[in-house]
Amino acid sequence: MGQIIKIKPNGMVEKIDCEDITLDYLQSEVDGYIETIRIKDAPNRHLIMVVDEEGKFKDKLINELAGEIAYIRFDDYIVGDVIIVKEQDDDFVPLTDDEADKFMDWLGE
Repeated sequence: MGQIIKIKPNGMVEKIDCEDITLDYLQSEVDGYIETIRIKDAPNRHLIMVVDEEGKFKDKLINELAGEIAYIRFDDYIVGDVIIVKEQDDDFVPLTDDEADKFMDWLGE
């Protein structure tokens, strides 16, 4: 079993146990269609941020922490809940416990 990391707009960060990542699972975690965004200076270059593709149109709250670590334009921003997963062989998989711990340390959590 692995873990995903969820970052909420209120700044709360949590590790969630996860065995398998499906499209339905990703969409339920971000409450919408998914879009992936690279993470700048992440401790593991295979980590990816998953967000609600239409979150800005839904007037979701700005997620400042996610925006700080996202590889986006300086005038862009991230909204809603985001999750951090790992890319592996053109698929999304959970982080190992060690990878999740290192990411949380990198975030300062």
